[in-house]
Amino acid sequence: MSQPKPADRDILQRYADLQVELGTIGFDAENPFHSSRYASLPHILAIITPKVDAASFVIQPVLALDYLETRLVDIETGTIVNQAKFKIPQDITHPQKLGSLITYGRRYTLSTLLNLRIDEDDDGNTASQPEPTANAQPKFIDDDQQATIKGLLQQLPDDVYASFHDHYKIQHVSELTVQQYPKVLQQLNTKITTEAKKAEAVA
Repeated sequence: MSQPKPADRDILQRYADLQVELGTIGFDAENPFHSSRYASLPHILAIITPKVDAASFVIQPVLALDYLETRLVDIETGTIVNQAKFKIPQDITHPQKLGSLITYGRRYTLSTLLNLRIDEDDDGNTASQPEPTANAQPKFIDDDQQATIKGLLQQLPDDVYASFHDHYKIQHVSELTVQQYPKVLQQLNTKITTEAKKAEAVA
């Protein structure tokens, strides 16, 4: 295996140093689907942008028809140091919900690129998932179950729609498993009832 060129080693060292320097960025917002704190996109950008610039890198977002890609690029050489993609579901036509999901995608890809902890409940969500059986493949929900979930999500406000994906760490409802399905239904129906009561109180 060939050794990295000096320039490559310099880029990788600056990339590693940047991740260490960023450390914990803190949380400034609350997930409306699940009572937990998270780092919003403006908060993330305000913290990372000057440090990324100081390290001679630039964040380059790329929006395509069916995916969002975020790249970390070395300014001097144009080298793509790392990149992360987020799939954009093609069945979302509501502009506000699509916009909220793209915002989540930008947070998701930035956290992947820079090894950021952007959610207060990351560990809790992971711990709440059932332990898989050795060598067993997860069984995902079918088309009818996906349609049910989508129908319930359409009844919720735009910010809750995106925070649902954030809470379950998914890019599309097809990534939910049959084990998660009953709990997801219960949570969505509870949230719909809660939001309806809020609307009635305001009216």
